[in-house]
Amino acid sequence: MADSSAQSPPIPLASPVRLLDVMSLAQYDKRGNTPAPSPAELNPIAGMKYAGKDQWEAAEKKLLVSRDEALTTADCEPEPLAIAYSALGYVYAHTRDFDRAIENYLQSLQVWERVYKNPTDPRLAEFLRDIALIFQLKGDDAKRAEFESKAAAVKK
Repeated sequence: MADSSAQSPPIPLASPVRLLDVMSLAQYDKRGNTPAPSPAELNPIAGMKYAGKDQWEAAEKKLLVSRDEALTTADCEPEPLAIAYSALGYVYAHTRDFDRAIENYLQSLQVWERVYKNPTDPRLAEFLRDIALIFQLKGDDAKRAEFESKAAAVKK
């Protein structure tokens, strides 16, 4: 993981936890009246708690467990997988590892597009703007413009 300097300005990305309210389809009806969260759903919360305290390595470890757990479930839990990828991207962006941040955000985007069955779902607008911001921080203005354009198109 890239080293994060205490003097680096904060990166204004949307927290993956906050995005849950906007993006999640909350398919708990499949599990009955009292759903028990899976480990794939619990670990991102723990990981983001660490991230909130700037404990990036501990956050990364929890989020990698979450991603792996989501990938190994019988039918691959898509929402926890998308959340784990975006949370990992968030952690990598804040540690200035922009290549890994982009890789994880793009993986998350692919999963969200499958969840929504629509790559232009308006719920993706803020997420696409975050991807554009990471490309901007990396210095890739062409990709930044591409994702800003996508964000503007889906917001309509």
